[in-house]
Amino acid sequence: MKARSSSASNDSMTTRPSSKLALARMVTRMSQADLAKALGLSRSWVAGVERGDIVPSRPQVIAIAKVLGVDSELLFPEPDDDGEED
Repeated sequence: MKARSSSASNDSMTTRPSSKLALARMVTRMSQADLAKALGLSRSWVAGVERGDIVPSRPQVIAIAKVLGVDSELLFPEPDDDGEED
């Protein structure tokens, strides 16, 4: 794991969401617990998805997008044939 080099970067890292899911959740003013409750899942599951530790199933992606009122492709872009995201 890399050490962060400056306090300025530490500050920016703590205020920026780590994923599009976290950003969409913050824009809708939902906590991880709120989103988890709406999905019938745990807060730790939502946190795991935001960290990239958990990959949600397609039905879960659709449910997340519906709760947040966004397009599922915005949150979890489909990879191209070469494995790259759009």
